[in-house]
Amino acid sequence: MAKIYGLDSGSWGGNLVFATKTSTGSSAGAPVERMRLDNAGNLGVGTMAPSARLHVGAGAILVDNGSGDGTVRAGAITSEFTPGGNYINGADPQDGLRNMSLVAAGSGRPVILTLRNTYASQFWDIVMDAADSSKLKFAQINHQPTLTLTDSAVGIGTTAPVAKLDVAGNINAAGSVTQNSDMRLKTDVAALPDGALDQVLRLRPVTFRWKAPKDAEMEGRQTGLIAQETEAVLPDAVMTAKDKAGTKSIKYNEVMVTMLKALQEQQSLIQRQEKSLRDQQEIIRALQGRVEQLEARRP
Repeated sequence: MAKIYGLDSGSWGGNLVFATKTSTGSSAGAPVERMRLDNAGNLGVGTMAPSARLHVGAGAILVDNGSGDGTVRAGAITSEFTPGGNYINGADPQDGLRNMSLVAAGSGRPVILTLRNTYASQFWDIVMDAADSSKLKFAQINHQPTLTLTDSAVGIGTTAPVAKLDVAGNINAAGSVTQNSDMRLKTDVAALPDGALDQVLRLRPVTFRWKAPKDAEMEGRQTGLIAQETEAVLPDAVMTAKDKAGTKSIKYNEVMVTMLKALQEQQSLIQRQEKSLRDQQEIIRALQGRVEQLEARRP
């Protein structure tokens, strides 16, 4: 037996109630309310006090296309409102384990979307920073973020990227890494002035160890240049980050161009020295010929 009836709440107010019995037969009990449309236009399923246009009580929501595939299940979706923030949790309808949860920001709190593979014990957080909402961070739970997105940069291994792509660690590329160099993109082109050989000779190659290596490849002894020392010789090859520490980095591609210019200067110097040596050898041979002639004339 099923019933649809109006429930008077006074003052011309009323609710429309949909009820069914829990079992069949003459011994079945009174109909149990399943759905209610209240006088405010709110529809409640599984609740007698709907507080939204659609308010679903305890239970799962299933959206099925009717063909057995393409099913979207939202099992045991709950929404909690507490002083700490708003929470929405999604649970697997088979075992009730929470595989996705969303924590909306409260005062001074970030927005966190948590994705979980409970069986593999894998947890990932996608976090909107509480102090700076322009940052979106990806991290394993209880770990430092591995990827940070801002409105203008991407950071891998750093939460404060200072370039379009800022990587705190090594980069491995299966293909080539290129830099735009099309003449049509450039203006004010001029030859690098002489003096590169002197500049290269003033650079100090060093070996060192990183104080806080970000990965295994950064451990152990490394080779390179010191940015502060390089800046004194090649200021255009050094960048200063807009962070609190003013961290400096080296544009090694510009150092390589200076080394190429230095190689050309060195080769030009060698060629001049070779020509000078050939000229001197010609003079020596000419002098030797005159000496031989003079000795031949002696009685």
